[in-house]
Amino acid sequence: MYWRFVSLVALCLLLFACDDTDRLNESDAFSGWLNEESERAAVFADFQRYLASQNVAGIVPDADLLIRDSQYRSIKCPVSIYAMPPRATWPHIAATLALVRDKVIPAIGPVRIVSGYRPPEFNRCIKGAKQSAHMGKGAYDMVARDQKLPKAVLYTKLCAAWQQSPESSFGLGAYYDVNDPDRNKGRFHIDASGYRSWGFGYKGSSSPCRQLL
Repeated sequence: MYWRFVSLVALCLLLFACDDTDRLNESDAFSGWLNEESERAAVFADFQRYLASQNVAGIVPDADLLIRDSQYRSIKCPVSIYAMPPRATWPHIAATLALVRDKVIPAIGPVRIVSGYRPPEFNRCIKGAKQSAHMGKGAYDMVARDQKLPKAVLYTKLCAAWQQSPESSFGLGAYYDVNDPDRNKGRFHIDASGYRSWGFGYKGSSSPCRQLL
């Protein structure tokens, strides 16, 4: 039953079309994973308390914060959709969530996380970047809850929020191709590891912000 729920969660997040029933399935899947090991729930409770102490609790659903990657996990690497971030990463996660609260949500509205902390072996399995910020720097990939928002508008708003924050450590991966708008379903990357932006080429020169603004 647990793995059926996990599969539903991955499909729901991949399609970005969860209804109320899917949310209940997602909650059941997360609860099942959390109770698989005796220490896991206690560590997660510590994690929640830490985020509350940094004033970044409740910005996204709790379960979202532990998602490895909803797109590649089930396709390439058959592991649990959830992974507990090590304590050393928690300050980085808090900094990223502060950016989401202060910069991202005001620009595009509420978000859902589709990829968070990736253990190194999982990052290798999905052929992630060797120095991926998902492994220890609190990076999250996410999508807007409002899936009716046109992609050009979504990425223009994100790029504007980023451009207006040069004093910050706002890292924006804007995966949008102005010549092929349907190449991506609206996924973008946020971290607090330094002010920079990039696109599909993973370099500043590939950022669509250069064309959108």
